[in-house]
Amino acid sequence: MLLTFSKPNFDELIKANIKQHTIRVDKNNRWQAGKAIQFWFGNPRNVNAKVKPFQFGIGTCSHVEKIEINLQRDTVLIGSRTINTTSELNTLAVKDGFADWHQMKAFFANETGMFYGKIIYWQNCTWL
Repeated sequence: MLLTFSKPNFDELIKANIKQHTIRVDKNNRWQAGKAIQFWFGNPRNVNAKVKPFQFGIGTCSHVEKIEINLQRDTVLIGSRTINTTSELNTLAVKDGFADWHQMKAFFANETGMFYGKIIYWQNCTWL
């Protein structure tokens, strides 16, 4: 399955094992453990992209968990685990490719103050 990224440097952060997961809406439950991942910067289906998309790796989805991000309360629920300390929130943000919780929170900001989705982890990666 294609896993596309558009934020600059995410490909380098993934290759360096700094970004260790990604957070997506996944309404149709497409992501499941064991599925093959094709890592792309940009979407190869977008023929009008300003920057030419490129594949930078392959891997396997190791596991997927539900995630709820409460932006108003600075609380994240992953599975049944609650993350709410500054240290934990910053660690989560860095492992998702952000400088800190403040930057991640701004990225997920919306009118409801909530984000519901999945956190997707990978393993067995080969970088191209």
